[in-house]
Amino acid sequence: MKFSYKLTAVAAALLACTPAYASEPEPELIQASYDKGYFVFGTDSESFALKFDGRIMLDAGTVSSDKNAFVENNEIRRARFAIKTKFSNKWAGEFDIDFAENDPSIKDMWISYTGLENFEFKVGNHKPFFSIAELTTSRWATFMETSMITDATAPGRRLGLSGSYQHEDFFVGMSLFGDKIATDNRDPEGDGSEPGVHEEYNYSLRAIYRPYANEDVTRFFHFGVNYLNLKPQSDDDSKMRLRVGLESSVFDYEPLNTGKVKDVSEQVSQGIEFAGRYDKFMVQAEYIKNTFNRIEADDQDIDTDGFYVETSYMIFGSGRNYNLSDGEFGPIYPEHDNGNLEVALRYSTIDLNDGEVLGGSSDNITLALNWYAHTNVVVRLNHTIASLDENADGDGDYIGNDDISITGLRIQYMF
Repeated sequence: MKFSYKLTAVAAALLACTPAYASEPEPELIQASYDKGYFVFGTDSESFALKFDGRIMLDAGTVSSDKNAFVENNEIRRARFAIKTKFSNKWAGEFDIDFAENDPSIKDMWISYTGLENFEFKVGNHKPFFSIAELTTSRWATFMETSMITDATAPGRRLGLSGSYQHEDFFVGMSLFGDKIATDNRDPEGDGSEPGVHEEYNYSLRAIYRPYANEDVTRFFHFGVNYLNLKPQSDDDSKMRLRVGLESSVFDYEPLNTGKVKDVSEQVSQGIEFAGRYDKFMVQAEYIKNTFNRIEADDQDIDTDGFYVETSYMIFGSGRNYNLSDGEFGPIYPEHDNGNLEVALRYSTIDLNDGEVLGGSSDNITLALNWYAHTNVVVRLNHTIASLDENADGDGDYIGNDDISITGLRIQYMF
């Protein structure tokens, strides 16, 4: 009897020490679907979803210059393939590679958590919160390229952490991030002659407010502010510069170039934005001011700025969609057998001249015609006229005071 009690006690002790395992979830049937231009695989319970995002963009065109021997650049602008996943409707991730120019590069590579209502937290390689034009996906941008001031200022994808809060009336997003992922801060000079440099951390903010939006968001407008604090990359030795082309990949030159400005402690960028839609019309505008704050008090801070205003009208079709969750324009789904047709106009300007820095200025006008032949097929035609000042010489590589005309054609296939 005593033996029986002892055996029972030992068995109970062993059972108490044994880890408890939850019952394994039942297998769920995965179904395939074609949803809003994507191939999607997922379960009815939304416990799992997988989506493919591929995009091929083929660009060609012509370039005409009054003073320089510029030639056109016909290229594969993008050849991207991404895998996007979601688990338990809380966790999501993206694996995105661009194969353009036969040089694979990481684009979006992140993990996000959306388990708290209206909040999203993201860590990995992604775009920090700054500028509606920069954050809008290339799938649905109105023009072939973003404006000069946006392209010159925005930090591009960085490895970091972002958090956002979404509301039907407003949106707030903040980012903390470091260098671009290709930066080698262990060997700044690339020859082993200098010791490694600690990586600096940067931050950004975007906040928007929507005073009005109707129920189906075909009529709305929003105001926004953007802020960016950017340090010199760890391999740049307190130097920073702004440089940019003329809003077309067909024109593969950067005549607007401040050169590397020495003794810079940080770049502070402040911006305001506006976006709105009224049925078939849309409008979007931004102003951005950049300041290079210098290390030495005797050195002059450098101020540069620029803005753009763009508008479009959907000749055939109902208009551009808008995402309330992140305050960006979204996809266009053709409503006619022959597709949707959109005409757009943009005026943009940039001034990179201040004090000792003569990076040049330019005024651009771009006319665009976009044919949305299918949810997955878009043909874009852009014509840009650029008027540059005498300092827009690519930091001495070209002749300034030039007038340039660029025509670009893009065939865009998405899958």
